[in-house]
Amino acid sequence: DYANGPTHAFWSEFRAATRAVKPDAVTIGEIVETADLQRSYQGRLDGTLDFLLLQQIRSFFAFETVSASEFDHFLRRHLSYFPADYVLPSFLDNHDMNRFLWVVKGDKRTLNLAAICQFTLPHPPIVYYGSEVGLNQERDLEYPDGSRRPEESRVLMPSVDEEDGDLRSFFTVLIGLRRNNLGLWEGKRTTLAASDDGFYAVRIDATSGSAIVTLNRSDTAHALQIPAGATIWIQSEAVTKSDNDGWLVAPRAGAVFYIEPDTA
Repeated sequence: DYANGPTHAFWSEFRAATRAVKPDAVTIGEIVETADLQRSYQGRLDGTLDFLLLQQIRSFFAFETVSASEFDHFLRRHLSYFPADYVLPSFLDNHDMNRFLWVVKGDKRTLNLAAICQFTLPHPPIVYYGSEVGLNQERDLEYPDGSRRPEESRVLMPSVDEEDGDLRSFFTVLIGLRRNNLGLWEGKRTTLAASDDGFYAVRIDATSGSAIVTLNRSDTAHALQIPAGATIWIQSEAVTKSDNDGWLVAPRAGAVFYIEPDTA
């Protein structure tokens, strides 16, 4: 928390001291500042929580204030700016802000879309407790009188009977997909589509194979050519096959296709 409070020299000494005791110790800091300042901690911290990505994910999927091309432009610049060994854990919400599900007015389709995006990026994803079972808040943490009450998003976990089982199953599959293919998400990313109404698709190529991630934020179905032989690893809503290797991605739907190495 507030890792930019202590000096850079402190973190250099802290890193040396912790690794002297435990060589594989990892230190991740919370620095809600510019990319330049965050990168200045390279070699002192192992990484920083990715608040810059958080803002863009919420802007694209939740607030819909940036286009698919703007989101893609940010991702390409952001991922290339930081060294590969500087860890940038991603998240959709935390204890100091409105829950993502609250921002999207309970639309779990949009939560699933954002989660697919998050889990197919190179850096490790973080899930705020309860998001995986549909936990939401009752009131905005920004009160009409101008006060801010973060406890509104720090609600109790629901009972097992109140959990969203379908959402839990979706996150279980998504987590397994992430864990079982760690090297793939660090592969080369190529943008396939970035439409004005919010359809975004990217291809990721690695030695272990390739993946095509489709994210349709729009209210219109979008078609995309997928190489023959590709298999669907996960889909949040209906993704249907059409003619000539074309696939139709439903509104507010996302999917990940897998392509075996040396195929297409």
